[in-house]
Amino acid sequence: MKVAHFSVFGPNKCGLYHTVKDLILAEREVGIDAQLVVLGEDFKVKPGVKDGPLCSVDVEWCKQADIFVRHSGIPGPMQSWGKPIILAMHGRPESSFRLERDCNNPVVTAVAAKVVDERYKAFIYFWPEYELPWSMLVPAPKLHYVPAPIDATSYQGGHDMVLPGAPRLLIADIWRDDVTPFNSIWGAVRFGQKYAPQTKIYIVGMSGKKERSAFEPFRRGLERSGFLGRCDPMTQDIGRYYASCDILVTPHVIATRVVREALATGLPIVAGAGCRYTPFTANPMDIEGVADAIHKCWLADGSESASYQTYRGEFSARKTGLAMQRLFQSVLTPAPVKRKVFVDIGGHTGESIRSFFRQVPDARHWEIHSFEPDPDNATLLREVYGVAGNVRIWNKAAWTEQTSLPLYRGHVHNGEGSTLLDNKQTGAVDYLNPMLVDTVDLSAWLMSLTADEIVMKMNVEGAEYHLLPHLIETGALNKISRLYVQTHAAKFPRRQQMEYLAIEEHVIQAAEKAGVTAKLVAKGMPSFAE
Repeated sequence: MKVAHFSVFGPNKCGLYHTVKDLILAEREVGIDAQLVVLGEDFKVKPGVKDGPLCSVDVEWCKQADIFVRHSGIPGPMQSWGKPIILAMHGRPESSFRLERDCNNPVVTAVAAKVVDERYKAFIYFWPEYELPWSMLVPAPKLHYVPAPIDATSYQGGHDMVLPGAPRLLIADIWRDDVTPFNSIWGAVRFGQKYAPQTKIYIVGMSGKKERSAFEPFRRGLERSGFLGRCDPMTQDIGRYYASCDILVTPHVIATRVVREALATGLPIVAGAGCRYTPFTANPMDIEGVADAIHKCWLADGSESASYQTYRGEFSARKTGLAMQRLFQSVLTPAPVKRKVFVDIGGHTGESIRSFFRQVPDARHWEIHSFEPDPDNATLLREVYGVAGNVRIWNKAAWTEQTSLPLYRGHVHNGEGSTLLDNKQTGAVDYLNPMLVDTVDLSAWLMSLTADEIVMKMNVEGAEYHLLPHLIETGALNKISRLYVQTHAAKFPRRQQMEYLAIEEHVIQAAEKAGVTAKLVAKGMPSFAE
């Protein structure tokens, strides 16, 4: 398998480039012929550019590739070569939003445009904490998590600079637009004041002129405090700091590069509250909390070993390589698309459709059929969900045959409680002014479906006691994978209640025999994710 990664070139200057490099090395570890395609400022391919084990390839090699992975861009003509393209989303969603809002850099809009571009087969992100916002932009079948890679050998075995301080605290985050280590510095200072007066703080990576200028008065104050060890710009050998310091202090919750690098070298970490890669965390805005977390880390035994074990479990190159390999294979040999259908019997004003979209991750890729006999409600459903290409609204009542029947409307909440049955004792049903509605034979309709999975919800104010036996008798129940029914026996006279409860028991037994997951509840509706 040949894979071409398109990226800018930026050793020791560009975090995106180093992630690309680590991805290529991880893929090579599992046997993939992964190569770097370097793009110059003129957006043309530059072959022969070297960085350690990498040497960028030329256009002719790209013609033989099976897959293109886009990091910073692909020359326009090459996007039309018929190669499946995977887009790597390196940034954090909020950072991408800020770039578009404040810097006229349309990152979010560009990704959204690629989602509907058939040439782009998959989108990858590196931090599981951001699955939710990315899923709002990219449909589930195209969105894939890949563990953030790290080439540990580049950071392990650094030269110990024998820096002063006990302990030596490292703060090495890039000063980003949405997260900076500003408050982490003061938490480190407070730790020194409260617990360890010999503390020295080493600040590395303050590369921007604006950051250095704005921070200069604080830097002078840190020098006067006696806690500042160094305040350095970007370095080409961060490994020597990992080898020389005792604890990394960072505001991040996700596994940024500095977090992964520290873990790979066994350096203990104090991170932002919620970070799952270290037991020592605090809200970076809580200076006292950060100080106390550093103190706990400083006193803990075995934290170096725990950091390295976390790296091996979460970020080993092989784990990343295997994840990319599975993704490439799924793109090159996609699994057959399954037809999945959600049948909403008793659509009302769309409560169940909304729940289905919230609870089922790939709901946008299901066919959704909603049966609602009330014409006002059916019109409302079409107005709200008509824009969704996978939703069809049927202005019909589900029944045991195709005919016309009187619908007795409820007088509250858009006809909530409307029923096809006599004798319903709740729901403020108007039995004096029925509305004639069309019906569909639910069993016949189901039997006409060819689908891999059918999920049905039924909330029909008593009509279930006619529909469910009909599904069993016709064999249509066997077509259903999962059945969710809200029952209404208690809303009818005592004699009917006993009859209806017996039907419920019969349905449960028939569903079990047919291998159908059936949930019958008198109130509410179980989650569609269950």
